Amino acid sequence: MEPGIAVEEALRAVRRERVTVTDDASIRAVVDAGAAAVAAGATDAGVGSLRTAVVLADGAGAGRLRVDSRLMLAEALIHSLGGLDEEGVATLHEVDRIALAADDRPSVSRARAELGYVDFLRGRY
Repeated sequence: MEPGIAVEEALRAVRRERVTVTDDASIRAVVDAGAAAVAAGATDAGVGSLRTAVVLADGAGAGRLRVDSRLMLAEALIHSLGGLDEEGVATLHEVDRIALAADDRPSVSRARAELGYVDFLRGRY
């Protein structure tokens, strides 16, 4: 089968060099900016910033920020989409796994509380 138009366009696209941030304060600023955008009603922009923060935190190996960025992303996805977003649930399961490995009980509790909230909403619908 021949590749479709979207694949051909992707092959022609210019690749941008990725900029990585390893400074915790810079990553925290991206998390805070994403959370502020979501709170202000710019959900798409905020979720985009939070997704970027997850990638940056993973690349930097910033343990606390790996958890915090994922929690903020999951909460934004779940609360902005009425508890029906699978990406948010998957992100919460990642938080649970990362926080358990780091013995971060408060973050485990927060992730599991959000998962319970999603289950509650699903049961309600």
